[in-house]
This record gives sequence, structure tokens and C-alpha cells, in this order.
Amino acid sequence: MRRQLLILIVGCLCVSSVYAQEPHFSQFYENPVALNPALAGFNSCIMRIGGMYRDQWRSVSKPYRTYSFFTDARLEPYEWKHDAFGIGLTFIGDKAGTANMGTNDARITLAYHKGLGEQNKFIMSLGMSMGIVNHTLNVHALYYGNQWTGQTFNPYLPSNEPEVKASSTYFDIHAGMLMSYYITDYTIINLGGVISHLSSPTYTFYGDEYKVGLKTTIHAGLNTSISKKTTLMPKVMFSMQNGTKEIMMGFIAGYYPRLEPVYMGIWYRWNSDIIPVVGFQYMGFALLASYDVNISRFSLASQLQSGFEISLVKNFLCADPFFKPKSKISKDGKKTCPVF
Repeated sequence: MRRQLLILIVGCLCVSSVYAQEPHFSQFYENPVALNPALAGFNSCIMRIGGMYRDQWRSVSKPYRTYSFFTDARLEPYEWKHDAFGIGLTFIGDKAGTANMGTNDARITLAYHKGLGEQNKFIMSLGMSMGIVNHTLNVHALYYGNQWTGQTFNPYLPSNEPEVKASSTYFDIHAGMLMSYYITDYTIINLGGVISHLSSPTYTFYGDEYKVGLKTTIHAGLNTSISKKTTLMPKVMFSMQNGTKEIMMGFIAGYYPRLEPVYMGIWYRWNSDIIPVVGFQYMGFALLASYDVNISRFSLASQLQSGFEISLVKNFLCADPFFKPKSKISKDGKKTCPVF
């Protein structure tokens, strides 16, 4: 009985906090277009396509399930030596809690990349994404306090609550910028920032409108070859919205036993999770799997279990380097990793 009450309390807390929590991934770097609109088309390859899936809090209650699909491409006419455009499409879906409160976010992203200097060592990128966000709720799965009989919930008792809407939709805008610098042909460092929900959207289920707060995201990363067979990709990300904060830091290392790499890494979500990552690349498909080991105060309920996550990304036309005057193909013909 105590465990049932604990799960009930946690479930109520999760439902009440849905308004404050947006869909998110631990492998934030595997969907760069969703992380920052300015990253659309910012890639050593002409085109990429990918998908992600996350399953969280299964050990506590009905899990949060989050999934994402994206594609982006670089548009760079041959005669343009210092300018390129990026275009991307993204979709993020989320189902949370017993009532299956869902988020469906579909948007188009446009970006502009400007190479500075004769060799385009410094690149300034600007991007914007626009889309429709739809929130849904299974109103028939909701339970209220006056439906509690003292021992269990009786869904057939009248709730005497206001009518709840099953769906709410709004238009949304994100804007971002990115500064990148090639220290060498095999080492790039970047710093980016994003402001989300510039359209000040609102939505409602109960009649009172809820305003989606501005979200600020800052991220930085380094991609470098530390040997002929090893690349290192440390990154950090900070986001803040409505007084809540998230800090992610860690790295992925790629080792090339032959032509395609295997991956290992570790990430840390501040005061929350330790996240080991493993993966490999085969025929151009990069597959990564990670697991969030919960170390927060909530670990008493979660039993250290938080979320499983998997991503699959495929790059196309990688022989054509970003900004043609600058070659990123090694002397032995081996292609470098995507720049993000």
C-alpha cells in the first residue's frame, strides 16, 4: 500500500510539473537542428537525417516517452565561396503520465552561414525555426480528489470539476546564432545561443491560459583529432526557463579501428544524472545508446533508474566539404567527422 501511495504521489507531481517541463534528450548533440536553428546545414556533409527515442521514469510510474525526427541540408551554389544556407525539418513528440499528456512539435528551420577570412576559418551562423505545437490530453484518464473513496479511485463518480479541453495548439518561433572557428583543419570550436518561444505562445486545458516562458540555451563544443585514429568531442549545454535550469557536460570519443568509428562517452546532468554512452558507425549510419543513472534526491523512488535513449543518424554526400575553398579532407583521403 505504501508503494502504491508513493507512485500516486509521484504521478501527481509529474502531471503538475508537465507545464514546466519540455521534451528533452540527453543526447542533445544528436539532433543539432532542434538544439539550435543556426546548426541547420552546418555539417561537413550535404545532407543528414536522424531519429531519436527516449523512455524515462519507467521504474516509478507510466514512463515519459519522447521521440524526434529531423532532416537538414546545406544549400551552397558553387560560385559562392563564403556563403551557405541551411534548411531543416524537425518533429518532436512526447507522451507523459497516465493521462498521456502529449506534445507534438513540427517546424521548419532556415539558417545562413557566413565564412569570414580567405580560408573561412571563422564562420558566423544565424538561424530561425517556425512551427506549430499541439498539446493533447486524454481527459478520460484523469482522476480527481472527490473521486477517492478512501481506498481507491472510482472514475464513475462525478468530479464536479470544470470541463477539460483535450487539445490546444499554438504557433512558435525559435532564433539562434552560432560562432565557429577552425583552429586547424581537424579542430573546430563553436559557441552558440538560442532564445525559444519568441512568439510568447499560450495554451490551456482548464480555461486559464498558460503562457510558455522564454527559454534561453547556451552551448559550446570542440571537435578535434587527437591522433590518426581517435577524435574527441567534448560539449556543454546550459538552458533556463521559468526559473528551472539544466546543465549538461561531457564528451564523446570516436575510435577508428578501420574506416568507421566506434563511440564511447560519458555525460553529467548537474545534480541529476550520470549518462554513459556507447555506439558505432556502419555504412554511414551512426547508432548511439545511452542510459541516465539517476543520482538526485529522487533516486529513492527511481532506484537510480531514469531514462534509456537511442539515436540513429545518417549523413549523405560527405565528400563535398563545407565551403569549398577550405578542404577538410585529409591527405590520405579519409573524411573528417561532421563538424557538429
